[in-house]
Amino acid sequence: MCSISLLAGVVLGQSADWSVHDDKIAALCTTATGTPPSGPKLQQVSRTTFTVYAMGSPDQVFIKDQYGTTLSYLEKIGNNAIDLGSVDIGEINTPDEVVAYAHYDSNCNLVRSNNTQTWKSMVSEYVSSDTSSFSSALETLTEDDVESAKPQLTNVNYATRSATVTFTRLKDLPMPYLYVKDQEGALVYVHTFDSTPSTSTSFTDSLVIPDLTTSLSACTFSCNDYSPNPPAKTLPDQIADDIEGKSTDGGALGVTPVLTDEILTVPADCATSDYVLYAKADGKVVALAEAQELSIRTGVSISTVVVTQLCSGVRKTQSVGLGPLRLAYQSAMDSRPIASQDSQVVPLSCTENGVTHSYDAIWRDSTGATCACRQGNVECGSVLRHKTYFSGWEVAGISISSMVLFLVVAAIAYVQYMKQNARRVVEGRRKLSAGQVYRTSGTAGGAPGQHEIELPTPAGSITPG
Repeated sequence: MCSISLLAGVVLGQSADWSVHDDKIAALCTTATGTPPSGPKLQQVSRTTFTVYAMGSPDQVFIKDQYGTTLSYLEKIGNNAIDLGSVDIGEINTPDEVVAYAHYDSNCNLVRSNNTQTWKSMVSEYVSSDTSSFSSALETLTEDDVESAKPQLTNVNYATRSATVTFTRLKDLPMPYLYVKDQEGALVYVHTFDSTPSTSTSFTDSLVIPDLTTSLSACTFSCNDYSPNPPAKTLPDQIADDIEGKSTDGGALGVTPVLTDEILTVPADCATSDYVLYAKADGKVVALAEAQELSIRTGVSISTVVVTQLCSGVRKTQSVGLGPLRLAYQSAMDSRPIASQDSQVVPLSCTENGVTHSYDAIWRDSTGATCACRQGNVECGSVLRHKTYFSGWEVAGISISSMVLFLVVAAIAYVQYMKQNARRVVEGRRKLSAGQVYRTSGTAGGAPGQHEIELPTPAGSITPG
């Protein structure tokens, strides 16, 4: 069994993305003969590095993410075994799952590993669960227990890219993961515990610090469970010391910084994207950036910053005095013209097909579309189909017609209402059944004591007198 380290900086997508390795994989022989060996096994060992354990001596080994995008590809060089060098295709996002493939030229067998969860996926699942908190066991833990169970980072040395993490595994308290995150929340170290200890024991392990990591935070439960913040170590000063101790002095930098509202922006002067910029104030690093311009929130207490650039192993520095930049910024702010409402000029006309139309005019163009002049811009119905334009007289006509129509409907309703009331005065109360209505003559109401009487219809026919 051979061990192959693959550095997989990855691209995450919903479907397989194109890779520079796809043509090589497509050219591999596929007519398999003989009994294929067991599939390889895959293990993540650092932020972007995976170790593949393959049976025998495969000629090609490659890793894909869960969507089929090829992340890394290694192949035999000459008569040597698999090249154990790393392949880096760039760090973007770590996928949730990866799969390793091993191909053998002798019998054209291609075998694959099981889908393997990455650190990111495992830890994300855990911290989102209900068990990833000290609160799940607070009834049985003392404050000293909780404090001892918080991992601590010691022996942090950026020059050697190494650090040590230590914590106490508490008795009968499940803590499946110990993990360390960088300043961007990316996992740089994960250790998995398969069982819960029966007695409290101390655990210590070492980890590798990736290049230009400015902060490290160690956690066992969710990092949000630590108050006020998870145990962390900051590294910018060590990074600066490492750069200044290992690089060649290239003299003055000579760029033009810009100060805007106490934000100092410093561009780079490097022919490639492989550069680092950092700034110091009073001997301490206040900002650091990789492959991008440096932005520094200065504050009124800082009068001078020293900017350093590392480009292709050459170091250049520049001292930036903030006093003149502050004066220049304030002068520029004071000299700005203040626009008033009266001074703002609104375009009063539009020109379309050589014809000038006045502000807010409405017309039809050669295609028959309705157009309007809006603040100097021609807007036609063929473009803005959801708009309908009317002239002032058209709007007035529509409004008057709507009002007249409303009055006519209201008048008809009123006439019908009055007719119904008049009918009740003449006819009196309607019969409720087959009986007949007797009423006084003359007025509908009758004299006091006189009431309408409704009788059932007798066997014979009665004619009211």
